[in-house]
Amino acid sequence: MLPGWQAYPMLKILLPLSAGILLGSVMTFAPGLSLLGGLTILLVLCYYFSKQAAMRYLFGGVWFLWVFIFGWSYLHTRDSLWDAQHWYHQGIQPDRDTRWEGEIAQLKFTGKWQRATVHLTNVEQESTLTKVKGKMLVYLPGTPDSNNPASGDRIIFSGMPYIIPAKMDPLGFDWRDYLRVRGVDYQIFVGDQNWKCQPPDGFSWRENSYRYRKKFGEVLQYHIQDPAVSRLARAVILGDRDELGESLNKAYQASGAVHILAVSGLHVGLVAGIVMFLLNFFGKGRRFYWIKAVIAVILIWGYIGLTGAADSAVRAGVLFTFLILGRTLQRPAETINLLSAAVVVLLLVNPWMIRHVGFQLSVLAVAGILFFQPLIYRRWFPPNRVADYIWQLFTVTLAAQLSTVMLSLFYFHYFPVYFGLSGIFVVPLAGIFLSIGVLVIALDFIFPGLSSWAAVILKGVGGLM
Repeated sequence: MLPGWQAYPMLKILLPLSAGILLGSVMTFAPGLSLLGGLTILLVLCYYFSKQAAMRYLFGGVWFLWVFIFGWSYLHTRDSLWDAQHWYHQGIQPDRDTRWEGEIAQLKFTGKWQRATVHLTNVEQESTLTKVKGKMLVYLPGTPDSNNPASGDRIIFSGMPYIIPAKMDPLGFDWRDYLRVRGVDYQIFVGDQNWKCQPPDGFSWRENSYRYRKKFGEVLQYHIQDPAVSRLARAVILGDRDELGESLNKAYQASGAVHILAVSGLHVGLVAGIVMFLLNFFGKGRRFYWIKAVIAVILIWGYIGLTGAADSAVRAGVLFTFLILGRTLQRPAETINLLSAAVVVLLLVNPWMIRHVGFQLSVLAVAGILFFQPLIYRRWFPPNRVADYIWQLFTVTLAAQLSTVMLSLFYFHYFPVYFGLSGIFVVPLAGIFLSIGVLVIALDFIFPGLSSWAAVILKGVGGLM
């Protein structure tokens, strides 16, 4: 038994739950409810007789097995293809004249195509309209400057979808599996005259997120004349990487600092720190704790929504929400336990997330920092504050790399040899860059003159990055 095992109740749930979900993701069947019911009865009996030492061990084993089977079964209940309202189960035989309708969730530009992930809502065939569910990958002709849809728009298109083809290279990237774990199994290529977009019906957080992200991006572009720094600012601050460029993207990947370009725990943590620091000036005492906590959580999730609610940002948002609420309740907890609780919540919301590479890397990186960094840091005691600060940055980066190196080699087949330098130089600059960028956007709406001065500093920091 691990030392202090009782201090990590959420970890005791996470381990068997994630194991069951992982197994279920590669199995085509799920255990029946009768097995789960039988284990439940056995669990109750073991708990009733838990005063005996042997029964306590049996109770622990049955508990782990119950959570394992629950995770396996739960994954299949959240499989989109198993949903009775999925278009695949509605008896629809799609052809070229089938008319589809849905909401654009994500939009990427790939050369001559605009690749949209669409949440389907209706299918019309032979004048019969059927309400459906499911996702579909829709390739639309055009470039970013042509007929340009946006996230949150309603899209109507015609055509016949086909299943996403399997990979040809057994050692190559599995595009079908990548989309499968995100609930997308079919794709369709649409001609110029076979689609149209219209504004969303009612409120759409995706549409509002896109609109404000575009507006703030224009503010940064106006104040930063250097195109490279402007693109970097939109990527780091707003999560908009569409125009970043392949060369800069590869440079950050090779240096082990690519996480800076995607809104993740680093960004959400900095925003949370800024928000909590500013809120400390407004009201003291216990009665203000909840007010400040609610405001902080709303602002953090507002930033996550603004940047498109990427998986990495949502994960960080859940974790920081736990941290803020725990601090407000004055109930400190082990950070490993908080991380486990956040991951359990995310897996209950979307169990297929466990197959996302970004999810696996970020959870391992945070766990590695929490576990390995204190051990490495205590190996040397720096002589002054500057050396101590650099040593802290290096040990955090080293701990993250140690915990993710095998997974990185497995998925990407390379190791970032400059991760130590990027952790010492680029990560601190990214924190400064993000803070000044938020200040530039805020000042543009309050004191435009000051915003231009702040943009000069932002450009300088961006050039260094």
